[in-house]
This record gives sequence, C-alpha cells and structure tokens, in this order.
Amino acid sequence: MGGHNNVNTGEDMRWPEKNEDAFLAILYERVKRHPNGTPSFKQVDWNEIDEELFSVIGQKYGADRLQGKYNRLRLKHRQFSDLISYTGVTYSSSSNQVYATEEVWKLFKKKHKNYITFKSKGCRNYEMLGQIFNNSTAHHASTQLPLNSDGNHQTEEHFFSRGVQVIEGEKSCAGSSRGKRPLDDYLAGCNCVNKETKLENFDFCLEILASSLSARAERDLAKAKKYKEMSNQATSAPYSIDECMDVLENLDDVSDTSYIKALDKFKDPDWRIMFVKMSLMRKKSWLKSLE
Repeated sequence: MGGHNNVNTGEDMRWPEKNEDAFLAILYERVKRHPNGTPSFKQVDWNEIDEELFSVIGQKYGADRLQGKYNRLRLKHRQFSDLISYTGVTYSSSSNQVYATEEVWKLFKKKHKNYITFKSKGCRNYEMLGQIFNNSTAHHASTQLPLNSDGNHQTEEHFFSRGVQVIEGEKSCAGSSRGKRPLDDYLAGCNCVNKETKLENFDFCLEILASSLSARAERDLAKAKKYKEMSNQATSAPYSIDECMDVLENLDDVSDTSYIKALDKFKDPDWRIMFVKMSLMRKKSWLKSLE
C-alpha cells in the first residue's frame, strides 16, 4: 500500500505545485477551445503560454522547458492510467493513493521506474491531466488477465504489449472487476473518479484563468500609471525639465561641456529641484564644476 512523504525531487524544485497548477489551467483552456480536443502546439503557442504563465506566477520557463514539462505530464498521465486500470490495482481519488500488492508493483517496476513514484505519491491532478490528454493518449481498453501462480508469464506478456486504458464515465472505478481481489484487501470504500471531481477541476481552471486575466490587467494598469507619473513628473512646473532648460538657456557663458552634462543631470528629479532653487551664483559655480 502506498503512503505519502515530503521528499522533493529535482522536478518538484523546478516546478512547485502552484506553478504546475497554473500551467495545467492554461493548457486546459487551450484544449477546451480547440475543436478537436488536444491541439498540436507550435513554437508561437509555447511562447504565448510562457507569457501567460508569467502573468500568473511571475516566472518564465521558456518554450523548450514548457514543451518538456508538457511531454513529461503526458507520459505521467499515460503511465498512471495504465497502472490504475490494471487488475488488482485500486485508486482512491480523494486521498490520491494507489493500492496494490507488492507483486503488482514489481511487475510495473520492470516497465518503468516512474511507477515507484506513483506508489508513494499517487498522481496529483490526475483528473485534470485526463481533461487535457485523454484525446491524445486514450486507447480502447484491453481485457486484463489476473495474476496467478500458473499464468504469470502470460499476464506479464499481455501487460507489456497492452494499450493504455483511461478511465471514463461518471462512475468508473480504476481496474477491472474480473479477477480482482476482494476490495477489503486494498481499500474499504473506494472513491471513484466521478462527475463531481471533474466539476471541481473545471472550477479550479476558471479560478486560475480569472487570476491570470486579473494579474495581466493589474500589470498593464501599473505600467500605465508609471508612465503617466513619469510624464507628469517630467513636465510639471516649477521643477520640470522644460523649466530647467529655460533657466539654463538664460545663463551666460555656459560651456558646451557643462551644458551637455547639465542636461544629463536634469533626468534626475532631485537635481532639477536643486538646480532651480540655487542662486544665480551657485548655478554658475555648479555648471563650471561640471567641466
């Protein structure tokens, strides 16, 4: 029986849960808009997704890393679907735990080491991954053969050559009823992946999308406010650049070197204030010091 631990892998460190959740929400929205389900993303799409993700989490991964993450998530969904559809495996969506005998875990470990991660951590966001990848990874289910002492070889051969079964339907539970051990051996009261879980994930997507749009709007408003303040600061009397320029032009015997350096100083609002407040003698001394 699989439990949970708090050990972070390198992947976890590069992709914290909140970043992965935001990435999945953006992918889901694009999948939902595509007429044929899962679209084929091009370079321009990954660049747009990177910008959209940045507006939510304030971090850029780049198109290549996003595409790599997408492929890893797709593989993760396919492998986990393969696991929970196998005879003798039970999955609780509420606790995100997979229950199986050690014999079954050993069988899956032969196929890929990723299955050991499923044993300890389950598959977070499995239902969301299904909404994104079902059209690209789902296959018709194969009939599962139960493990037994006389048919191990046949079962393993069938397992390594079988297609992936993605669970669909309102009340479908992981695994086949044929050849399964009693449910009490694994979990009393399995919580199946149902319609309510899907609706919860839809709500989650909408929340992330709203957050993305809100963050983008706030960012644009902040930029507009900043530009407006800079513009007002540069043109408002009596310490505007225009005012400083007028004063400078009315001074006699200002060298070209001092003039050019003074213009550079006028970019700083503090220097503009000090220059305007200087007496005529101080202004000339200050300009001479710039030579």
